[in-house]
Amino acid sequence: MTLTTLAGLKKSSSFTEQLLPDSQVPTVEAALDPEVIPKTRLQRRVHSGIFTWVAPEHRDAYQFLIASPNAVRDLGLEESEIKTDLFKKIMSGEEYFKDPYPYAQAYSGHQFGQYAGQLGDGRVINIFEGRNPDTNVRYQVQLKGAGLTPYSRFADGKAVLRSSIREFLVSENLNALGIPTTRALALSRLPQTTARRERRETCAVVARMAESWVRLGTFTFAKTTDGVEMTQKLADYVIDELLGGESNLLAPKADYPDANVQQNRYVRFYREVVKRNAEMLAQCQVYGFLNGVLNTDNTSVLGLSMDYGPFAFMDTFNRNYSPNHDDGNLRYGYKYVPTAMWWNLVRFAEDMGELLGSSVIGDTSKLSKDQFGRFKANEQLEQAQVVVSNLVDDIGEEYKTFYKNKLNEGFRQRLGLTETRESDHDEIFQSLLDVMEAGSLDYNKFFRTLSELSLKADGSTTEACVEKLLESRQENAFSDRPATKHAITEWLTKYIARAFSEPETAIEQRQAVMRDHNPNFVLRNWVLDEVIQAVEADPTSPVLGEVLTMATTPFRRGWAELGVSGETERKFTGPVPANSIDSTCSCSS
Repeated sequence: MTLTTLAGLKKSSSFTEQLLPDSQVPTVEAALDPEVIPKTRLQRRVHSGIFTWVAPEHRDAYQFLIASPNAVRDLGLEESEIKTDLFKKIMSGEEYFKDPYPYAQAYSGHQFGQYAGQLGDGRVINIFEGRNPDTNVRYQVQLKGAGLTPYSRFADGKAVLRSSIREFLVSENLNALGIPTTRALALSRLPQTTARRERRETCAVVARMAESWVRLGTFTFAKTTDGVEMTQKLADYVIDELLGGESNLLAPKADYPDANVQQNRYVRFYREVVKRNAEMLAQCQVYGFLNGVLNTDNTSVLGLSMDYGPFAFMDTFNRNYSPNHDDGNLRYGYKYVPTAMWWNLVRFAEDMGELLGSSVIGDTSKLSKDQFGRFKANEQLEQAQVVVSNLVDDIGEEYKTFYKNKLNEGFRQRLGLTETRESDHDEIFQSLLDVMEAGSLDYNKFFRTLSELSLKADGSTTEACVEKLLESRQENAFSDRPATKHAITEWLTKYIARAFSEPETAIEQRQAVMRDHNPNFVLRNWVLDEVIQAVEADPTSPVLGEVLTMATTPFRRGWAELGVSGETERKFTGPVPANSIDSTCSCSS
């Protein structure tokens, strides 16, 4: 493995190299000009350009707390770098590299279904890109909580320790579960910096990384400021620079009536974004993870789960659960979030409209400014609108297929099934969710318990197994225990017949497959609350590191070998406290 040091890591900044800067801060030299520096932190409307050169804001004191060894290695760095002063200072914002120079990205977005206008990196500073020499994966590193930018709106450019701990841990936990996600490199406390939220809180900085931080809302901003030309430039950047070219996009649909439409690189790009987000969301649903605020500005163009605020893993399975206590209409609840995601993707299609409909003017690979002018003059506009409308309807059906297929794949893995059968969706997967919901069963505990049971084809162990599965029933459940027991028995009988109808090798491997896909540790809200309380009381508390270890190896049967105390392990894999079941969070961070 070819790992390197932070100093030796080759750094770049493709976003700023290929896209246009804020016209009021057009160069790095301008960003360093004493007369211009105030503009880099002044909350204002940016009318042209898609990023602003701006350095991390100085804080009076920095306290490095922890780094994720997994993320450090994935970036291509030696794990020993975590202990170096350079790593600690760069990842906390105490120092920064001058080449490439830091910047904040602009984006807009729709929040809870309403257009919110300019948003952007209001407290995030992007500091460099680095490519892992072994995997060839390039990550863009940024600091959340690093200070004011033109996109801060009415905020203060700060992130509090409470929310920073949550984001740090969940980013690495989702990665360990196999869900596409942005990552967390390091967490630093700012002991002399506070912010007013519901109360006065200590601030922090999270060093985050992702293959890209471009969002659907980035396209909205491009379209509403510099128009179609900037939208095309941004789309080309994502296609060619981030996705590696057209060859890595979804192939044109062979059965689509208009071949020219399907050959259009922007149509293929749109379908790629749809597929990635449908599949990511399905994987979240399989594990009962809810973002809580899946707006267009929180939806990644690469299909990464991102921007962790009022998120949660469900305790009791409940299709009407949303972890966001401000989400009264359950827009981002378990049942409705697939619809919300598609709504976001339709907004993306609107921002990409001219590009998606460009096949009507001939050249579908590169479009000239003159050709866009014909759209503006309404030539062929009606025809293009029909093309896009039909296209989005068709891709909407694809979205459902992408989502359902990935959802079923995830449930097959959690249930140790290897063969794909169409009937499983209703007869095994959805019927199990019905049993869980009616019986107030602990979602992830049920799956893990099932993975530990020795099932017999003749049903001789079924009754004992049902009793074990009933242990996942919440203590405060309103459901009738005998009715729940009967429902579990019926479902388990059906599941046993299905599992033992597979090839013999699959039957033998069932439990091993299940243990690899059903976590023994779940990063529940109450666990996070315990960690936050411990670190706020004592920043050197070992609990933060112990929970990071459990979160990054969630499928293990035990963590003593990895340095986790028996008390921590027993507590955080035990039952959910009655007053914490299905708790909700605010967006305050």
